[in-house]
Amino acid sequence: MPGPPWQRAPEHELGVSLPLDCMIVCRDDVRVTLRGAVAYSTGFKVWLQILRRADDLRAIFQTSFDVLRDGEVTDKFLRFGVEFSDGRRATNLDGFTTEARLEVEEKPPVIYLDARGQASTRRMGGLSAWIWPLPPPGQIAIVTEWPRIGLTVTKTEIAAEPIIEAGARSEKIWDDEPAWEDEVE
Repeated sequence: MPGPPWQRAPEHELGVSLPLDCMIVCRDDVRVTLRGAVAYSTGFKVWLQILRRADDLRAIFQTSFDVLRDGEVTDKFLRFGVEFSDGRRATNLDGFTTEARLEVEEKPPVIYLDARGQASTRRMGGLSAWIWPLPPPGQIAIVTEWPRIGLTVTKTEIAAEPIIEAGARSEKIWDDEPAWEDEVE
């Protein structure tokens, strides 16, 4: 059974793609770039691309699945957060407690972020994040930290207005998406 609508992009919408291409880390050994976003009527997704020059990215990158399996966030975990202009914020560390997961199932949070990362090859990987709801006008702060590679807390700001406008243009394919409460196995 799918979760509440704030936990995922609407499955009956195409979304509108936006290029971002904001460099977060630009070093000789590793690059992290905020590549783009897809806006929906209820929220948006963003993608970080990770490129490593040499060695195996998997040796320095811990995914959220690794954390859930091993029960521990290590210095290999790429911390990712977002802050709206009105002060609401969320991070990919928020959902690791049982209490937080249960609370989000019961009622809509003020802001929700679900980020999942992967090392797809030895030298390339990424992180995608669903963020709910659409932001208010102003700046959106994308905040990253990756202790394993020496990345301290880094803040990258993007304008919310293009995401808001794109969300208003997201095309609904069907009008009858079932409400999550009504779905039964």
